[in-house]
Amino acid sequence: MFETKVKENIGAGAGDFITLKSIILIGGAVPPERDFAGIRWNAGYASGLYRVETVMSSGKGTKHRGIVVSNTPHIWMSDVSADRGEIGIDLSVQSGTLRNVAVLDSKSIGIRITSSYSLTLKNLFLYNTPIGIDASKTNPGPPVSQAVNSLVVVEGEIMSAKVFIRTARGGSSTYPNGAGSIVIERFTVAAGVPVVQRDNGVNIYNPSPVNTFRYITLWAQGRRYTPPTYEVATMQNPITNPKSSQPRLRVGQEKGVYYDKHQPSPAYEKFKPNDFISLRSQGIKGDGISDDTAKIQRAFNLAASTNRPIFVDYGIYIVTRTLLIHPGTRIVGEVWPKFLAAGSYFSNVKNPHPVLQIGKPGQTGRVEIQDILVTAKSGSAGAISFQWNLKGPDLSNDVGGMWSCHSVIGAQPFSGLEAAQCSHGARPLSKCTGGFMHLHITRHASNIYLENNYYAAAAYQSIQPSPSGPLDVYVGRGVLIDGSPGSIWLYSIASQNSVLYQYQIQNSADIFASSLESTNPSFQPNPMAPTPFGVINTTLSDPNFATICKAHTGTAYAKCAKAFGLRIINSDNVVIYSTSLLSGQNNFAPNCPGGHFNCQLVMVSVGKQARSPVNKLVSIHGFTVRGARYALLMDGKIIIDSQKNAGTSLALPVVAWFLVGGVAPS
Repeated sequence: MFETKVKENIGAGAGDFITLKSIILIGGAVPPERDFAGIRWNAGYASGLYRVETVMSSGKGTKHRGIVVSNTPHIWMSDVSADRGEIGIDLSVQSGTLRNVAVLDSKSIGIRITSSYSLTLKNLFLYNTPIGIDASKTNPGPPVSQAVNSLVVVEGEIMSAKVFIRTARGGSSTYPNGAGSIVIERFTVAAGVPVVQRDNGVNIYNPSPVNTFRYITLWAQGRRYTPPTYEVATMQNPITNPKSSQPRLRVGQEKGVYYDKHQPSPAYEKFKPNDFISLRSQGIKGDGISDDTAKIQRAFNLAASTNRPIFVDYGIYIVTRTLLIHPGTRIVGEVWPKFLAAGSYFSNVKNPHPVLQIGKPGQTGRVEIQDILVTAKSGSAGAISFQWNLKGPDLSNDVGGMWSCHSVIGAQPFSGLEAAQCSHGARPLSKCTGGFMHLHITRHASNIYLENNYYAAAAYQSIQPSPSGPLDVYVGRGVLIDGSPGSIWLYSIASQNSVLYQYQIQNSADIFASSLESTNPSFQPNPMAPTPFGVINTTLSDPNFATICKAHTGTAYAKCAKAFGLRIINSDNVVIYSTSLLSGQNNFAPNCPGGHFNCQLVMVSVGKQARSPVNKLVSIHGFTVRGARYALLMDGKIIIDSQKNAGTSLALPVVAWFLVGGVAPS
């Protein structure tokens, strides 16, 4: 009934920025024998399905499927139900999160996963379907390989089924040896339902007593790295979580459920149309030429003083100074209007400024922003797209945040960072520098909710009917959580192509993340990090590649001097449910010299976690990396070696559980 016909997905390009909201699709009158779907979806980043319901035929021999997701790099679904048909939801996707999903009365399978690097399913409800989740797809060999690498299921229940999760691991395939990882946490399974079963029919996990409901606190299969030795161990068993305290991340009875918050716009129905302050109604042009800064700030001031929401009409709004968003502000964009940073104010890499500043240091209150985009003009080396300073209300009073708010630098109209200026190899490098950082959560900020946000430097220019060659667009840093006391929730966040790192969490606490996705720049090592950002900002704990890579020379140095996917420094109670951290191409070549393991040296660095008597807690369930020789180092020591976790072609060190420390006994 609905189909996204996307032939390529590039940069902020042809497959991105597609959303379907608030719709019911009923296909019960279509003959059941037809290969029919309510939705066929292959949209890319900054896309999603919200409040969608499909109802298919339950007739004899039905071939209907509710939602079919194919060849998709990143998926976000929220508040989705699939009723009847042969299969409720059919997934072939690189990474992502499905949250608040219900599948009912499927004739064959509730959710089928035919290909995935990493997936998180949160608040999942499966009713009356023979197989709840089928993750047993394999690819022909030799050797036969598992197509589903990592699956994390957190919170929910299954009722009336023959099996909850079906897996190929240990059945039809054992390759790669890190694939087929499964983590189940805080999930209720009905009586008589095997929890995990191999595709050969052997039950792996079916705890007693089988004739009553079972509550799975935490169970995992795959490989794990835990203190004190961090030696790899293969597991297929229940796990006791480390002693930890997460009341600032969870809600509900006994603080059992991780907090989430739906897009707030439906709650705005209480406002009358005239209550909204439209930027166009304030005489703001948004034409990509006029300087709109002063008038936008006046509109923001008016909204805060009158408790009225802002409506940002679609347009390209030139911003030449920081725009301050006051506590209490609510902003809704019309299909991602663009705030375009421009001018000398944003040009100094030694004195960066935010484009949108959410609160001043020391301020408290709630801000809600959804469906907008920040971008920048050429030469904006000092532009920080979003800077969050606001201390938000606690969980009992409903936190603020950003929903579907993006920062995409390059390949944008009026930017001067398009194919004509910034094709791969373009010089001087300064003309293709577009940003200092995408998102900075400062030490003043806390209680922030982020959902389905995309932060990227464009790698291609989408020009229909065919794309351009690759682009070199330089943004220094991706997402920095910098000294925040928490609590911060990141649901289905993607950060791509920043020069130094995609994510860095430092001196912070109480961070929850579901589906952290990243891709490192494909132009590296031409130039190598930190070029063109020669200034090392020690205040922000920038990685110093000259020091990090000092033991290497030549080609080895070039593999070392590449962006990190994730850095965690001196931070406590960081819990991550699935990652897909990928190395880009090598100088845009299709293959890295020496194979996929040799695109870069290190993907993730964890450091300064020491505390007596128990180290600070970092927990990663469903840890997936591609392209790095070493998936993870801790204080410079190799912890996870990619070649010991993956096949020679996939380079996917999939780990069910990586753990550091815990909370010291009180």
